[in-house]
Amino acid sequence: MPKKLSGIEKKADMIIIDLNQPNLIPLYNIYSQLAYSMESCNVDTVIVNGKILMENRKLLTIDEKLIITEVKKYDKKADFDLIKKAYEYTKKAHKGQKRISGDDYFNHPVDVVNILLDFRPDTSSICAALLHDVIEETSLNLKNIEKDFGSEIAGLVEAETKTSKVVFDRPEDYTAENWRKMLLATTKDVRVILIKLADRLHNMRTLKHIRP
Repeated sequence: MPKKLSGIEKKADMIIIDLNQPNLIPLYNIYSQLAYSMESCNVDTVIVNGKILMENRKLLTIDEKLIITEVKKYDKKADFDLIKKAYEYTKKAHKGQKRISGDDYFNHPVDVVNILLDFRPDTSSICAALLHDVIEETSLNLKNIEKDFGSEIAGLVEAETKTSKVVFDRPEDYTAENWRKMLLATTKDVRVILIKLADRLHNMRTLKHIRP
């Protein structure tokens, strides 16, 4: 990252970032660049808005305050209390669960949101992205989601869950064109498609942890 870029200051093996500065690249881009360059960069610690994002060359989970800071850049009328509620709700639901990589499962929905932020999602999309694995991976069900977050968000979570259950008969059927047809047939809400694509993209980025 360039030294003179507004909002970014480099000190020895530490980078300090202020997301409130104008013309700064999005948090998602910062996070993804760090994920790809950790092994080769000579930076041990990254601090964003006073919060440690990377420590000892390990990326930490982004908290809801950083997500809200990003959303405020394009939607000052978003329901930030609801986003915070979905963040804490998902964190509690996935508590104790681990991914194959050994990372906390909660990191996955947060990373999906970070990818989604590049498309300037609305409040419901952000909440649904955070909650997208709650039905499949925890003891909570759709009625819980609807009761706590309303029918719109519950509908997005339900539609995203349905796309996860689609299985093709043959390996050669897993093509981009078939996925496109499946997504369009499963839902007419583009927000569900964006959440699913962000989910798939993050899963692909963590394939190195799966044994062939």
